[in-house]
Amino acid sequence: MKNTIKLSGFLWILIFVPLVLTYADVSLPGLISDNMVLQRNTNVKIRGWAAPNEVVQIHFLDSTFKSKANTNGEWSVMLSDLNAGGPYKMTIKAGNTITINNILIGDV
Repeated sequence: MKNTIKLSGFLWILIFVPLVLTYADVSLPGLISDNMVLQRNTNVKIRGWAAPNEVVQIHFLDSTFKSKANTNGEWSVMLSDLNAGGPYKMTIKAGNTITINNILIGDV
């Protein structure tokens, strides 16, 4: 009886975990948040996590950037030649939407 319970629990995990990963929300590291400052006049990488192979769209400074999460769910985009200014807003969309407010570009 114990082996049957363990096996059924194991099968439940095999079925449930891929379903959860399929519908994973886009997420960001803690440094990418409201009130952040991005370095001007250089390349800045914005990265995060989403469902594996999910397309992620980033709207920033009147431009749209696209990335596709790899098989581990990691994605990134490179922002280049940012001029000093702000405050700006960044919207990141995939399975969900994250909006980052009050972004400044200057010297970090």
